[in-house]
Amino acid sequence: VIVHARYNYRGVIVGYDPICCAPDEWCQMMRVDSLPLGRNQPFYEVLVDERDRPGAQSCYVAQENVMPMRAPREVRHPLVPHFFSAFSPEEGGYVPSPLLRAAY
Repeated sequence: VIVHARYNYRGVIVGYDPICCAPDEWCQMMRVDSLPLGRNQPFYEVLVDERDRPGAQSCYVAQENVMPMRAPREVRHPLVPHFFSAFSPEEGGYVPSPLLRAAY
């Protein structure tokens, strides 16, 4: 469970790329090349908590904008059950589904 460093929304990571794999147009629109590490850093697919942003949104987030949540809590998003089998406060977050575990 994470917090976006710049926009302060909460979310949960469901995937990643070792470097930015978004199209050039998206990178220009999102000013990725103006980030200190630019495109050459991991980027994460994040399901955004609906309490912070209405609707079932997901975002592609640069590693430098990902901060772990100090006291993780459940993220409200309709796709969470597709990626995770449970939320475990003792483990500090979500338990990946077998499919997600196999993918990463």
